Amino acid sequence: MAIYNNSPEVQTLFSAPVKVKEGKNGLLLYIHIPFCKQKCNYCSFFSQVVSAKYYTLYIDTLCKEISLWGERLERPLVETIFFGGGTPSLLDLGQMERILTQISYSFSLATKKEISMEVNPESAQNKMYYRGLHSLGINRISFGVQTFSASMLQVLGRLHTVEQVVHAYESARSAGYNNISIDLMMGLPGQKLRDWLYDIDQVFTLNPEHVSAYGLTIEKDTPFEKMLEHGKIIMPKEREQSQMFLHGIQRLEEYGYIQYEISNFAKIGKHCQHNSGYWAGRDYLGLGASAVSTIGKRRFRAPSDIGAYATAVENNTIGENFEILTKEAQDKEWAMLHMRTVKGLSLLEYEKRMGKKLLEEKDKFIQGLYGKNFIRVINKHLCLTKKGMLVSNSIIESLFF
Repeated sequence: MAIYNNSPEVQTLFSAPVKVKEGKNGLLLYIHIPFCKQKCNYCSFFSQVVSAKYYTLYIDTLCKEISLWGERLERPLVETIFFGGGTPSLLDLGQMERILTQISYSFSLATKKEISMEVNPESAQNKMYYRGLHSLGINRISFGVQTFSASMLQVLGRLHTVEQVVHAYESARSAGYNNISIDLMMGLPGQKLRDWLYDIDQVFTLNPEHVSAYGLTIEKDTPFEKMLEHGKIIMPKEREQSQMFLHGIQRLEEYGYIQYEISNFAKIGKHCQHNSGYWAGRDYLGLGASAVSTIGKRRFRAPSDIGAYATAVENNTIGENFEILTKEAQDKEWAMLHMRTVKGLSLLEYEKRMGKKLLEEKDKFIQGLYGKNFIRVINKHLCLTKKGMLVSNSIIESLFF
């Protein structure tokens, strides 16, 4: 049920501070930087191509919002910070320092905190830039590589070259980074299994600590949607994409990357703490235009327009248009997110939260999935097999929705 800012319930719910639990349930903080040099052909995230002078105006607003939420939440503990976009690496060191300083003033920061930053390789080639980021406390870099094919980079609308990927990676390494992630995309237009395995092989030559391997989806209102409609791109067949997923997992595991979520792989101890917090159902606060937050029972999104976002912050109304999540909705989302992880869903915790036993409630359906090798029960956790991960969306929807 949505509650709007002209409703009397808002005065009761919104004026009272939202308490964020500490310890293992500290707050996850996401910062959205909505600037790009060029919009990629597949991207549906909110971002804009604007002049650099516009960045300062946005950061002014962002810092005001940080201060505002620090007061509202009574300076809660923050355990992870993630700068996403857009292209956060378009900001200079002074701008990054200003944001991080405001965060330290407005929130309590955990002693051992993970601070991640997404980087587009062409936007950050200078080793001194990475040294500066490191000195500011940013201890994890996530490179948006997507592919090591020069021709495919052009199809995707990416600006960087393969050579720039290598140079940016080496610059970050030499600046002291020992926690680097690389994003790859599979199922690209015209891509074959051998092309996908080549990308994974190239990742291994760099040897990052973490790999995110996402399947491309054609989103609405993107150039790819129009290109597909007009036959300008041809997507791999379903069987080819399935082979990419299964053989890709095998190749990554051979290289020492342990799968811990459907699309994420890491060396021991190098999983992304921020994203793992999402999958555990922890509270998260999104700051910046279009950012989404879930705190307690409240879920809200900032306007996907910089002007409207700035107005909401200036008028102290940011976050007042929120949805109240029912217990049923929270429980189902919790179960769904856990099913995305390799560890799976705790059947004991499910019974505790739901008041019923999942294996009994969905007995015939689960038996059918088990017979087809889509799921397994391991250590009292219901887990998707690698084959089951191929159709995870339909399985999860049938189980919980």
